[in-house]
Amino acid sequence: MSDAPEGRAEPDRDAVPLPQGEFHGVPFDFRKPSLRRAKSRWWNPGDPRVFTPKAFGAGWDINFYWLTHPRSYLHRDR
Repeated sequence: MSDAPEGRAEPDRDAVPLPQGEFHGVPFDFRKPSLRRAKSRWWNPGDPRVFTPKAFGAGWDINFYWLTHPRSYLHRDR
């Protein structure tokens, strides 16, 4: 049985691919870009971070899901 509210899919935390590596605390990923990896970084309600490792390159991307759903971010389970 799922704890997710009715009508809302339960987040798949395994869908967030790990970055390829880290250099002085900055994540990097120079693998060939994929739509799955980009989507998991830019629009992912299952990832609690606002700033996620870049889908390609070094640094961070923004998880735009949380910017467009600020109430959900503030009231999420921590």
